[in-house]
Amino acid sequence: RDVERSRGLGDVYKRQMFPSVLICGAGPVGLVTAILLRHHGVATRLIDKRIQPDTHSKALSLSPATLELLRSPIGIDNEVMQHAQPNRTIDIHWKDQLLHTISFDQIDTRFPFFAMIPQFVTERLLRDRLEATDGQEERGVELVEIQQVDGGVLATTREADGRLQVRHYDWVLGCDGARSDVRRLAGIAFDGADYGMHFAMCDTRNTSFLFGASVRSSSPLGSTVN
Repeated sequence: RDVERSRGLGDVYKRQMFPSVLICGAGPVGLVTAILLRHHGVATRLIDKRIQPDTHSKALSLSPATLELLRSPIGIDNEVMQHAQPNRTIDIHWKDQLLHTISFDQIDTRFPFFAMIPQFVTERLLRDRLEATDGQEERGVELVEIQQVDGGVLATTREADGRLQVRHYDWVLGCDGARSDVRRLAGIAFDGADYGMHFAMCDTRNTSFLFGASVRSSSPLGSTVN
C-alpha cells in the first residue's frame, strides 16, 4: 500500500536529484554502460539482485572490437592484457581432424587477436574503472516493478535491507541477461529460437579432447580448447 500511495508523488521524485538512468544488471554490459554514460556526464544507478559477483569463467574471450572499446574511451586495455592470453589463430577440429584454421593477423586493428580472459576478471577491472569515476554497483538490489509516467519511469526496487523504494528515472535499462527482469516487467517478449544443440562449459584442466568436435585457440602461451 505504501508503494501504491507513493506512485502519486511522481513530481516529488522528479524534483529530487536522483540518477537519471537506472541500469539493471552489473555484468559486463551493465558496467560498460554505466562507465560510458558517466563519461558523457549522465548520472546513473547500477544495481544487481545477486549478492556477490560471479567467480566462474563464463565468457572466456574478448574480440578485437571489444578490446578497441576497452581502450577508448574506457581505458582499461592495458590492465586487460596483463591478465589475458592473446590468441591469434583458431584451429577447428572434428574427430581429431583439423578442418580449418582462422587467423586474425589481417584485421586492421591494434588488437589482431582474441584475448582469452575469464569474465569475472573482466568484470573486476570494469568495476575498478567505474569506481575511479566515483560510480559504484549496488548488490542485493532487485527491480520489482516499473511504471511508465510522463517524462520517465517510476521504478520500485527491493533494497538490500528488504525495504521497497520508489524512484523516478528518465530511463531504465535492462542489462540483466536472457532472463531479464526489465524485459519481463515491460512485457517485452524474447523472440527467437535456440540452436537445438547442447553445450557444456566448465572450469577445469584438460589434457585431451573429451568430445567429437572442438575449437582450439593457439597462442605463444599454449592452447585453449573450447
